[in-house]
Amino acid sequence: MLQEEIYTLCINFPNLKGETLRKIVENELHFYFKEKNDILFDYSLLKKHRKEIILLLSCINTNKGNILEKYIKPAKSIAILPIQILFINYIKKLKLNKDCILIFQYASCIYVIGCSEYKPLACNVLKKDNRNKENVLSAVSNIEDIYESNFSAFDINFPKNIYFINLMMPDIIEEFYGDKWQCLDLGNMKEDIINFYE
Repeated sequence: MLQEEIYTLCINFPNLKGETLRKIVENELHFYFKEKNDILFDYSLLKKHRKEIILLLSCINTNKGNILEKYIKPAKSIAILPIQILFINYIKKLKLNKDCILIFQYASCIYVIGCSEYKPLACNVLKKDNRNKENVLSAVSNIEDIYESNFSAFDINFPKNIYFINLMMPDIIEEFYGDKWQCLDLGNMKEDIINFYE
């Protein structure tokens, strides 16, 4: 799935499991989104305590019910993965730092993702008209603000590593951030290789 923003929330829940937890998560989504039918979501455990757990909810507001229905109805089982997850899986297989900023270009968009434990905590998508140096730097700064406002309460710190894939301007960003973070250009990744990281 391309060109979709991933919205993330960290929420405390009672220490539950299975279907009971899933129903509570679905009910919680009603508070954040008016049309739950247009929401694709997943959740994962971020932290566990004796009486409560902290979940990371990842949501995509598709507004594309007809398109999804076209693929979901005829299928016995289906996995819909945002392109951001495929690139995160790629850096995971390379055994790079699990807490990082990942900036990559794919098709006509630039994606900027803040990751913790290989999970996307904050994401920005810059579409064709917005792909310039100032907007990329602004997207990274925006992700830093999101970390500060949303995740500092959960003891999640802003990453110290930035990875670039398929990006034509990593040297510009490294020049801007090189003294603050460790920057690494991972080069180009061909589109057909992405299938290996699902």
